[in-house]
Amino acid sequence: MKRTVSFEKDDQLYRFILENGFSCSIEQMAVGIKVEKKTLYNRYLNRKNLEITVGNHWKILFIDRLYDKFDQCNNSLEKLLFFILELQKSYVKESIFFQKEIDETAHNNDSPRHPFLLILDTIIAEGQKENLFQEINTTIYTSYLLHNLIYFYFNKIRAREIITFLLAPLLTPKGLEYYLQIDINRFLKISQSIT
Repeated sequence: MKRTVSFEKDDQLYRFILENGFSCSIEQMAVGIKVEKKTLYNRYLNRKNLEITVGNHWKILFIDRLYDKFDQCNNSLEKLLFFILELQKSYVKESIFFQKEIDETAHNNDSPRHPFLLILDTIIAEGQKENLFQEINTTIYTSYLLHNLIYFYFNKIRAREIITFLLAPLLTPKGLEYYLQIDINRFLKISQSIT
């Protein structure tokens, strides 16, 4: 992906907030990324816009990493596993953004469908065409999956211990057969090496 100057400036701020948190003042952020406070206000107008932009930047980075991994996949089941593992990695390494996203979207029923849910919708639709996933209410299932993954991450339960449970309602007999052939421990190692 071609990176713009705007992307690079958002990335500097993203990295500063990742290290220092959202509780820093605009002045501290400006000093931290070596720009004038006025520059931040000119670019973002206010703190809320700054936080929204940096949050969107986090989502873009997540999606970029995920689609890079999708290039290594043979089917939608592998894509789904990579999504689950990338989500866990983001929860661990980018928890400040992960938590802020949860706080902001938890009680906002008027917001559009979250991009992570849209990715899951696409993966499941592909898996249904491949006869790996059952015809299922995708909206309900993806919400169930994402909610439970987040719950398990917060409670420090590792992904490999819950993947089978969470995928059970989705897998067709063919999908289950394929899933059982995957060595999850090996898959986790491959996932970490394609970082």
